[in-house]
Amino acid sequence: MNSKKKLRGIVRIPEGALWISDYPSSSNTKGIKTHLAWPTLDNLGWFEDVLRFAKEQSSPGYVAYEVGKQKLHWKLASYTEDGWWFSHDNSRSSKTEFETTLFVPRELKYHPDYKARHARLLS
Repeated sequence: MNSKKKLRGIVRIPEGALWISDYPSSSNTKGIKTHLAWPTLDNLGWFEDVLRFAKEQSSPGYVAYEVGKQKLHWKLASYTEDGWWFSHDNSRSSKTEFETTLFVPRELKYHPDYKARHARLLS
Protein backbone atom coordinates (compact mmCIF):
# COMPACT_ATOMS: atom_id res chain seq x y z
CA MET A 1 0.00 0.00 0.00
CA ASN A 2 1.23 3.47 -0.87
CA SER A 3 2.31 5.53 2.18
CA LYS A 4 0.12 8.41 0.96
CA LYS A 5 -2.94 6.20 1.47
CA LYS A 6 -1.79 4.99 4.90
CA LEU A 7 -1.62 8.46 6.45
CA ARG A 8 -4.92 10.01 7.48
CA GLY A 9 -5.25 13.47 8.88
CA ILE A 10 -2.38 14.83 6.81
CA VAL A 11 -1.30 18.28 5.69
CA ARG A 12 0.72 18.22 2.48
CA ILE A 13 3.20 21.00 1.82
CA PRO A 14 3.70 21.71 -1.92
CA GLU A 15 7.15 21.52 -3.45
CA GLY A 16 9.17 24.67 -2.77
CA ALA A 17 6.79 25.85 -0.03
CA LEU A 18 8.85 24.88 3.02
CA TRP A 19 11.20 27.16 4.95
CA ILE A 20 13.86 25.56 7.16
CA SER A 21 16.12 27.70 9.34
CA ASP A 22 19.78 27.82 8.46
CA TYR A 23 20.79 27.36 12.08
CA PRO A 24 19.69 24.78 14.66
CA SER A 25 17.35 25.82 17.42
CA SER A 26 18.39 22.94 19.67
CA SER A 27 20.55 19.85 19.96
CA ASN A 28 19.83 16.67 21.91
CA THR A 29 22.22 14.65 24.10
CA LYS A 30 23.28 12.57 21.09
CA GLY A 31 24.29 15.73 19.23
CA ILE A 32 21.43 15.59 16.74
CA LYS A 33 20.58 19.15 15.74
CA THR A 34 17.01 20.31 15.24
CA HIS A 35 16.04 23.21 12.98
CA LEU A 36 12.74 25.10 12.99
CA ALA A 37 10.59 24.89 9.87
CA TRP A 38 7.21 26.06 8.58
CA PRO A 39 5.34 26.19 5.28
CA THR A 40 5.82 29.41 3.33
CA LEU A 41 3.23 31.94 2.23
CA ASP A 42 4.35 31.71 -1.41
CA ASN A 43 2.19 28.66 -2.15
CA LEU A 44 -0.80 28.21 0.12
CA GLY A 45 -1.71 24.72 -1.08
CA TRP A 46 -0.97 23.44 2.45
CA PHE A 47 -3.45 25.91 3.93
CA GLU A 48 -6.34 24.21 2.10
CA ASP A 49 -5.67 21.16 4.28
CA VAL A 50 -5.56 23.36 7.39
CA LEU A 51 -8.94 24.87 6.50
CA ARG A 52 -10.38 21.37 6.16
CA PHE A 53 -9.23 20.52 9.69
CA ALA A 54 -10.61 23.82 11.00
CA LYS A 55 -13.98 23.05 9.42
CA GLU A 56 -13.96 19.56 10.97
CA GLN A 57 -12.75 21.03 14.29
CA SER A 58 -9.96 18.47 14.40
CA SER A 59 -6.17 18.37 14.28
CA PRO A 60 -3.90 16.93 11.62
CA GLY A 61 -1.81 13.99 12.78
CA TYR A 62 0.90 14.26 10.12
CA VAL A 63 2.59 16.62 7.68
CA ALA A 64 4.37 15.53 4.50
CA TYR A 65 6.75 17.32 2.13
CA GLU A 66 8.11 15.52 -0.91
CA VAL A 67 10.54 16.75 -3.54
CA GLY A 68 11.55 14.06 -6.00
CA LYS A 69 12.91 11.17 -3.94
CA GLN A 70 13.47 13.35 -0.86
CA LYS A 71 10.65 12.92 1.67
CA LEU A 72 10.18 14.69 4.97
CA HIS A 73 7.45 13.64 7.37
CA TRP A 74 6.38 14.94 10.76
CA LYS A 75 3.95 13.70 13.37
CA LEU A 76 1.86 15.79 15.72
CA ALA A 77 3.73 16.65 18.91
CA SER A 78 1.53 19.34 20.44
CA TYR A 79 -0.98 22.01 19.63
CA THR A 80 -1.64 25.52 20.82
CA GLU A 81 -4.27 28.14 20.23
CA ASP A 82 -2.32 29.46 17.25
CA GLY A 83 -1.32 26.20 15.55
CA TRP A 84 0.26 22.77 15.69
CA TRP A 85 3.83 21.66 16.37
CA PHE A 86 5.14 18.54 14.66
CA SER A 87 8.23 16.47 15.42
CA HIS A 88 10.44 14.94 12.75
CA ASP A 89 9.30 11.41 11.87
CA ASN A 90 12.50 9.42 11.32
CA SER A 91 10.64 6.24 10.37
CA ARG A 92 8.99 7.86 7.31
CA SER A 93 11.50 10.57 6.34
CA SER A 94 14.45 10.24 4.03
CA LYS A 95 17.80 10.33 5.81
CA THR A 96 18.82 13.92 6.59
CA GLU A 97 21.76 15.71 8.21
CA PHE A 98 19.48 17.19 10.87
CA GLU A 99 15.94 16.96 12.14
CA THR A 100 13.25 19.62 12.00
CA THR A 101 10.46 20.79 14.24
CA LEU A 102 7.62 22.08 12.12
CA PHE A 103 5.02 24.72 12.97
CA VAL A 104 1.74 24.86 11.05
CA PRO A 105 -0.52 27.83 11.92
CA ARG A 106 -4.29 27.44 12.36
CA GLU A 107 -4.88 30.82 10.70
CA LEU A 108 -2.66 32.88 8.41
CA LYS A 109 -2.49 35.68 10.97
CA TYR A 110 -0.51 33.28 13.19
CA HIS A 111 2.06 32.50 10.49
CA PRO A 112 5.56 33.68 11.54
CA ASP A 113 5.99 35.64 8.26
CA TYR A 114 2.46 37.04 8.00
CA LYS A 115 2.98 40.47 9.57
CA ALA A 116 6.31 41.11 7.83
CA ARG A 117 4.89 40.17 4.43
CA HIS A 118 1.82 42.35 4.81
CA ALA A 119 3.91 45.28 6.06
CA ARG A 120 5.99 45.08 2.85
CA LEU A 121 2.85 44.95 0.69
CA LEU A 122 1.40 48.03 2.39
CA SER A 123 4.65 50.08 2.05
